[in-house]
Amino acid sequence: MNASIRLLVIEDSKDDAEMLIIMLEQGGFKVDWKLVETPEAMRNALEKESWDIVISDYAMPRFSGMEALRLVHEKDQDLPFILISGTIGEDVAVAAMKAGAHDYIMKDNMSRLVPAVKRELKEAALRYEKKQTEEELRKSEEKHRLIVENAHDGIEITQHDRIIFSNPQFAKMLGYTLEELENLPFSSIYSEQALEQLYQRHKRREAGEPEPHQFETTMLKKDGTEIVVDIKYEIIDYNGAPATFAIIRDITKQKLAEAQIKKDLQLKEVLIREVHHRVNNNLNVICSLLNMQAKKISTTDEAVKAFKNSRDRIMAMAHVHHTLYQSQDYSQVDMKTYLQTLTSQLIKTHSFKRKICLKTQANDIILDVTKAIPTGLILNELITNAFKHAFPNGISGEIVVSLMLVEDGWIELTVADSGVGLPMDFDIEKTDSMGLQLVNLLINQIEGSLSVSTKKGTTFRIRFSKGGR
Repeated sequence: MNASIRLLVIEDSKDDAEMLIIMLEQGGFKVDWKLVETPEAMRNALEKESWDIVISDYAMPRFSGMEALRLVHEKDQDLPFILISGTIGEDVAVAAMKAGAHDYIMKDNMSRLVPAVKRELKEAALRYEKKQTEEELRKSEEKHRLIVENAHDGIEITQHDRIIFSNPQFAKMLGYTLEELENLPFSSIYSEQALEQLYQRHKRREAGEPEPHQFETTMLKKDGTEIVVDIKYEIIDYNGAPATFAIIRDITKQKLAEAQIKKDLQLKEVLIREVHHRVNNNLNVICSLLNMQAKKISTTDEAVKAFKNSRDRIMAMAHVHHTLYQSQDYSQVDMKTYLQTLTSQLIKTHSFKRKICLKTQANDIILDVTKAIPTGLILNELITNAFKHAFPNGISGEIVVSLMLVEDGWIELTVADSGVGLPMDFDIEKTDSMGLQLVNLLINQIEGSLSVSTKKGTTFRIRFSKGGR
């Protein structure tokens, strides 16, 4: 089957052009051709049509082969270009070849035409194929470069115990520049523990034991900070020698989150286990309070008063749990927050239409719930007692409550009022007041000590250890 070609002929002689076509057809080509003899015609032909090869006469009245060659190059077309002439010397032919002509044929040796065309078409096809391959390779390299440079994971290649390639994310992850990482010793980016881990993995691999190609370890940033990473790796051949290709993901935040979740779950498990215990204890406390109160009830008014007192005590306990469950730690209570909540509630309950000022001050004190509940009840009883009894007949006054750290591990709780005061012979161990009896019991429960001053009102000062004796 004849090969089809599209041929652009630059020739001022139609007869000579037709002779070319005859020779090519006899040589096995099916030729679709066009004849031009001016620069304008050639330029138009190059712009509007595609060609497989150009054959040009060297010298023409209105055009020349060298001008035609220049026009082909202007269009940046890699077209095979063959010059034909009967007069040019060898030096001119060499100059034409240097200028970009692919071959020249003397008119007295036209037997070279068909082999030259076949050869140039073949080489043009090879050049086109090479160009396409190079373009595909360039696009592939560009695609992979973009993937590597914009990857959210770190990528690095290590060879002979040195980093020979890394992407921007890996440099950013460790706080280096790409230039600083290049040829950096492999050991400088791992902690001692991680290096030992990698060494043991290497020993097992050398011994033929299977080793997973994904593992977690720790790396060192440039500033010495340790991060947790997940590494996926493969052993590759790089420039004729084994190398390690690794994809590294910083999972430090993930690990911290997992640790926090684990801690939260443990706390919740503790909470679930203690819910029954706490509820049972609180109900027992309430029952004991009600039993104590019941022994002092003989009239309807006393019953109403007893219910109100019980309500306040239960609310004091409830505030502890409210503060507890708003915190991050379900076993610790922020007593400063608790004191603010409790006093706000007591002011609403007892200070209506009375000129009594309640002031508070507290350090940032965190108590275990087992101490927070009795401490809360003590505060409730003493503040309530001051509201009820320190300011009779509507007199005005001031109550000052403080909860302070006074020395290593010790807390001082003070409730002072400017009211009428207590009798000089007051003894909390012998008092008939149920509230103060309860305070005494609760102080013993938290292993605290009490001092009472009746000068210029009444001051209750309780000291106890934050963590127990």
